[in-house]
Amino acid sequence: VGHDWGAVITYVASARAPDRFRAAVAMSVPHPAVFVRALATPAQLARSWYMLAFQLPGAPGFAAAGEFALIDRLWRTWSPGYQLPAALRRELHATLSASWPAPLLYYRAMTRPLRPALERLRRRDQIAVPTLYLHGAADGCIGADAGAGAERFFSRGYRRDVIPDAGHFLAAEAPAAMAARVIAWLDAHRGPAR
Repeated sequence: VGHDWGAVITYVASARAPDRFRAAVAMSVPHPAVFVRALATPAQLARSWYMLAFQLPGAPGFAAAGEFALIDRLWRTWSPGYQLPAALRRELHATLSASWPAPLLYYRAMTRPLRPALERLRRRDQIAVPTLYLHGAADGCIGADAGAGAERFFSRGYRRDVIPDAGHFLAAEAPAAMAARVIAWLDAHRGPAR
């Protein structure tokens, strides 16, 4: 089960070692090849502006300025109906302060190996792990429609569920709805290892 960058890891792990998984769940980021296709649309390109901004030389400074005001803005934009509780916001900022600029460097490094990695995913056979994809209907980071058409990358089952009234951070915004779908999917795929 992986969310956002964890979803990308879920796809790669499932593609590389399908015998190690009975089922998988990815949330908020569709299959990388589908996401790259969505980036060609003006709407998704506008939502993903921060990825380009994080490539600029001064990005670590402006992203951390004002006690991570930009990060707070991204959270509000990505999950417009969700108010991050003050205690969790303090924990988020403390985590960012302790690890800065490492979270940003992930974005800065992703453009270098992205093309070869996408080519490998495109050339591979379909992912042979039954996969549930969850997305929030109000996600301001990646449009809910960005995951459409991903089923062609999966050979043993794929389902896409859009959770109403939720944005990008499903575990925080709709934990019961998310958990119910995850548990039902994993329970449906119990059984002996392949």
